[in-house]
Amino acid sequence: MKYVAVFFLVLICSNVNAQVLAQKDVHFSANFGKVKIGESARVHWNLRAKDFDLAIQSIDVSGLAFKLETDCPVTLPAQQRCAVGAVFTPSTEGVQQGQLVVDLYTEKFVIDLAGEGIN
Repeated sequence: MKYVAVFFLVLICSNVNAQVLAQKDVHFSANFGKVKIGESARVHWNLRAKDFDLAIQSIDVSGLAFKLETDCPVTLPAQQRCAVGAVFTPSTEGVQQGQLVVDLYTEKFVIDLAGEGIN
């Protein structure tokens, strides 16, 4: 099993005043590289609440070759962290893309995912 967790990204979430009218998106990307069909590669990030509890609206992944891994609760207590990750398991050859989205009501983290299935 191939692990692609060489880089470590901590998503530190700010606690924004409830009067915020527009949600902002923060974009990242993760490339799993070349992975043999039927094998898996993983990448994980830590989500950390700062001074206040952090309400998590949703965590979703899209793309047929990608699967979500997370241990995040609906509300992350202040000063705590949880893991959010994606697993790439190609079933066909070629470049495949997806997205992992962490929606925190006031801001949204969008991680563009890519990987290539090979024989």
